[in-house]
Amino acid sequence: MGICLGKVTFYDLPSWAATRFGALDIDSTGPCDDLDQMFTLSVAGNQLNFFLTGSFVTKSQGQVRVAGIDGTIPGPSAFGGTIHSGAVVNGADLAGSASACAGAFNLSCGADLTAYIAAHEGGHWMGLYHTTEQLGDNFDPIADTPKCPCDTCVPANLRSQCSSFDPNVPPVVSGANCTKSTSCGGGENLMFWLLDDASTGALSCEQGAVMRTNPVVQ
Repeated sequence: MGICLGKVTFYDLPSWAATRFGALDIDSTGPCDDLDQMFTLSVAGNQLNFFLTGSFVTKSQGQVRVAGIDGTIPGPSAFGGTIHSGAVVNGADLAGSASACAGAFNLSCGADLTAYIAAHEGGHWMGLYHTTEQLGDNFDPIADTPKCPCDTCVPANLRSQCSSFDPNVPPVVSGANCTKSTSCGGGENLMFWLLDDASTGALSCEQGAVMRTNPVVQ
């Protein structure tokens, strides 16, 4: 993609912030709620701020777990301290199996999983949308990313689930159904809506071009 990491700096938040944002309510997303207020703690400068929190608090997890959230698409490059200045990742994922961390990238490794989620949320912040959304009826505007329309890619006996999303039922717009062909693809892409066994972190040429036009890339 032609993008390399620059300087990486770690900051410890003050104790009051750790108390307030350690278990982060992600259902309330107003400008005065905790999620947006946490982003105002971001450091100013032409950089992407990632926050690691202890856990996410939500009433709508079901079969699909929220693992990260970005401030907005795209984020306000070069401006820290706004309610959209950053992305947050569930730091609890770092506790994943350390035995899987030796060797190649492995989503069973807590550090690799956390890095993947951060890369996905960072992609949003740099201007990328989900290649395919959870109902398989909305797609990103990029020409060379594979799409996975639910009404043609999901097995016929499951297509009744295309019209609504039930968090208590395993998603049908999944990697298994979206890595079949060029017309039912994208499940392996970094910006697919779901992280599962098909995820490899792939990016298209045009996705790379979008990220390189972001002012945070120098």
